[in-house]
Amino acid sequence: MSESDGKNRAALVLGELLAELTRRRHVRDLLDRSLSDDGREDLVRKLADGIEEHLAAIAPPPVVAKPAPPVKESPAPVFSVPKIPLPISDTPAPPVFSRPEGPKTPPVPHSPSSAPIVAKDRINLGVPERTQASEEQRVPSRHFVLSKQVFEVPAEGAFYIHGVAGVPHDDQPSARPFLLEEKGIDGERLAFGWDLGTIRFYLSLMRDEIAALGRGGVLLLPKQDSVRLRGVHESIVNDLRLHGNVLPFAFGTVVKGWEEAQRKLSAAAPRARQALEKLEKTKRWTLTVSAQDNRFADLQQNPTLEKRRELDRHRSSFTAAAGMGRHLDVRELERVLNKQRRVAEGIHRELSEVADKTEVQSIVSLQSGSSEGWKQILRATYDISPTMVSRFHRMVTDIQYEHLLLELMIALTGEMPSISLVEPA
Repeated sequence: MSESDGKNRAALVLGELLAELTRRRHVRDLLDRSLSDDGREDLVRKLADGIEEHLAAIAPPPVVAKPAPPVKESPAPVFSVPKIPLPISDTPAPPVFSRPEGPKTPPVPHSPSSAPIVAKDRINLGVPERTQASEEQRVPSRHFVLSKQVFEVPAEGAFYIHGVAGVPHDDQPSARPFLLEEKGIDGERLAFGWDLGTIRFYLSLMRDEIAALGRGGVLLLPKQDSVRLRGVHESIVNDLRLHGNVLPFAFGTVVKGWEEAQRKLSAAAPRARQALEKLEKTKRWTLTVSAQDNRFADLQQNPTLEKRRELDRHRSSFTAAAGMGRHLDVRELERVLNKQRRVAEGIHRELSEVADKTEVQSIVSLQSGSSEGWKQILRATYDISPTMVSRFHRMVTDIQYEHLLLELMIALTGEMPSISLVEPA
């Protein structure tokens, strides 16, 4: 196999591989976030070299062709063309390939913008190059620039309040509630937004049978349901941060009746505006990652995909507590703690890349022991510049989905950890 054939085959294989990967939005976001232009070209170069070496290793040995015997040259035959008399006409025949003459167009002077673009030392992978036009046409927000789908809010029902945020700069306040892309607290119906002036509240409906309220409109739940819903609450808040900076409401904030919800949210709006102003100035963010020991143990005991599907078949959500109360022996707990330690270190290492300063306050170790509910495996602070906050929030959401199988609870707080409907004394 010649060197040019090897490079062509490597380019084709690599092009199909990258085209398949870039179809997945999550992988594309990770590549854009993790690699600069130089890093992406270096990755392409290394992959191409690796594929070329693999093709050269499996290629059959080259066949050496025997030189062909010399061919004796023979004189070319001479052909005579008979002369054919042509008819004589008084009108001259038009010239061949003639075109009517018109006004001549002056030549266009050369300008740098009209010069063709030539790729330098780059293999054609079948993936379209990024151009300035495509960057300018990129939509700044993936949700609110589209037409909102109006949500007819039922008059009766239990409304879970997730958080509050400012209306994004590329959007306008909506006169009526509208649906979001994210699922609500029950995992079945979509969450919705409700604008009040320049601030936006995020809510969702929940089933009435589990909406038992205590003082201050806080849910009263059994331990297992509380563990499950707390994880769902944090995951939804992380998803909502893709819209912009979000101030979460305290876990379990529920109001019954839409009119009552509007009245209480309107009363809390002035405090929410002040809290959002303080949140916008946040530079130090606190990340708390929690895990369930039994989930880690179950995944280690069920390594195959079929066993994991059977394990999760009756789970109500990806944060549902599995096997609470099961005792772990010493060796099993040691394996769980080692796995949790590696996960915590990987998360901290990834987020440290965009932080000006970091501080690990606690991290899981072999002396951490076990817990039946959520156990904290990492707590750290990150100093983030204002220009990197949006990227930092997206990284936290990406990490949540990277470890979706582990069902971690990732809570991110700023200067204002949360807000409640009850005004503090």
